[in-house]
Formats: sequence, C-alpha cells, structure tokens
Amino acid sequence: MSNEGNGGISFIGALFLLFLGLKLGKVIDWSWWWVFSPFWIAIVIFIVVLLIYGISVFIGEKIRLYNSRKRWQRKMK
Repeated sequence: MSNEGNGGISFIGALFLLFLGLKLGKVIDWSWWWVFSPFWIAIVIFIVVLLIYGISVFIGEKIRLYNSRKRWQRKMK
C-alpha cells in the first residue's frame, strides 16, 4: 500500500517556526501577535476569499432569477 500523504510542513507552519525560533532566541523583539501572524493572516485571507465567493454566488443567483422572470414575462405577452 502506498502512502499518499507527503508528511511535510506547510509554508505557513515553517514561517511560524522561524518566527518562533527568532523570538525565543531573542533575535527579534516582536509582539506575540506578529509571531503568530502566519496563522491569523492565512485565516483572514481564507475568510475574505469565502466572502468574495459567497457574494459572487448571491449576485449570480439574483441575475439568474431576474433573467428567469424576464423570460417568463415575455412568454406571458
């Protein structure tokens, strides 16, 4: 049986580990908010993409409904 997972670390995880090591090694004097920034920035980007997708689906549905009503009204004339 082959193992499909690569078992590697993501870019965000690697960036967090780098920031964590620099913070604990006292190389940088950042706030802990910035050390954990790879995680919350990724979450914010995910939420923005999800909102854009939701808005586009909503607008597309409104356009589809408008066109459907328009076709129905033409048939009734």
